[in-house]
Amino acid sequence: MKQFTFIIAYICLAFFSPVLHAQTKVYKGTLGDRQIEMHLLTTKFGMYGYYFYKKIPWLIPLLAEERNKRIRLIQDDPFGDIFFSISTSGRTISGKWNNHEHDTDISVPFSVSETGPETVNKNFARYSGDYEARVNGSLKELGVYFINNNHLYFNMSVGSADCQGLLSAIAKIQSANMAVFTGPDCIVTITWHNDEITIQEGDCTNQHGANCDFNGVYKKR
Repeated sequence: MKQFTFIIAYICLAFFSPVLHAQTKVYKGTLGDRQIEMHLLTTKFGMYGYYFYKKIPWLIPLLAEERNKRIRLIQDDPFGDIFFSISTSGRTISGKWNNHEHDTDISVPFSVSETGPETVNKNFARYSGDYEARVNGSLKELGVYFINNNHLYFNMSVGSADCQGLLSAIAKIQSANMAVFTGPDCIVTITWHNDEITIQEGDCTNQHGANCDFNGVYKKR
């Protein structure tokens, strides 16, 4: 599986400091001459979210990572290393969008402003967190975070002696206990019940190879 990275780099921790209760903020603005919308969830575990172009509503997942007291939002993508170099002022995030693909560097200005918070159903929010499952000697890890009442962010990995795989994506919430991700070559159904999450995949071989899968019942860590 090809890897790519979406990074929002060099954000002061004071701006996106983890809070005890989950909170999602919505930002709208432009990347170059294109309209974008960004949804960022801050929890005591970290930051998660997505953004999309208004005319191309494919949700691009974002995951926060702390380095040297600053935050980066990262994502896998087939096109190269892409990151946001940003500064903050009040409710506005602005800076440069940089694409380092092969030998080509592209830099485009961007600016988004907070338009308001989003709430998350408490019955959804209680399932946000990190999970794991062990099946036939394979360690399977899963992170699930409800961005709002329509979408959740998830990342999962599987590892064994002869098979490894990774997947990060945004799933659409379909009902009170189910969400589905439908990609070009992978379908993942996520259900939650009794403090456990069940993963049922369909044709995700490109994400992990032929000798393992993401399927299983995951228990919270």
